[in-house]
Amino acid sequence: MSHAQDAKTISDEHHELQYVATKYSCTIDQVKQAKKDAGTNERQAVYVALEKILAK
Repeated sequence: MSHAQDAKTISDEHHELQYVATKYSCTIDQVKQAKKDAGTNERQAVYVALEKILAK
C-alpha cells in the first residue's frame, strides 16, 4: 500500500487511532465507533461520523 493510500484511510493501529482522538479531543472508543458508523476507514467519512458523535 502506498503512502498516498495510507493518508486517505485510518487503520486500526493504536497510533493512528490515538492521532485522531487527540486531533478531535475525544476517546479512541469514539474514533472506533465513528469508523463503524461510517462503514469505512476512509478518513474524511470517519471525520464526518466522528463530528456527528461529538455533536450529541
